[in-house]
Amino acid sequence: MRGEKKITLEEYVDFMNSGNYIDFTCSYLNQILHINGFRKLHKSNKKTVGEAVDAVDLIDLSRSTLNQTSVSSSSASLTLDQVITDIEALKWQECCLTSLQIVNSDQVTRSVEANIPKQRSNKRKIGNQKKKRKMRRASDL
Repeated sequence: MRGEKKITLEEYVDFMNSGNYIDFTCSYLNQILHINGFRKLHKSNKKTVGEAVDAVDLIDLSRSTLNQTSVSSSSASLTLDQVITDIEALKWQECCLTSLQIVNSDQVTRSVEANIPKQRSNKRKIGNQKKKRKMRRASDL
């Protein structure tokens, strides 16, 4: 799919509103399947891919959670209960979450930075080793 055009969010929302796959290419329909967590149907005709898209309960990407008050502030440290509440508010219960990263939290950022040991660069050491090898080769000649 390197040379093929990727579907835009607006095109996906238009498809969600119309439900008509006739105006979409087979590539776009496969991308819709992929967005919804299914494998692409390679080497299938447009009718088959369109029927597969019709059979899927499509994710509505136009929803917004910005004005919901139950969602936690992005700058606060979260408890497990708050994370669960946020996931439920986003209706992402079907997603399998294996890890959580808090972004924009000053408290977490400072504690993480304090625990990371600084690594020393080996560039100078490697450069000196190369010079020594060249000097040895030159003296051997």
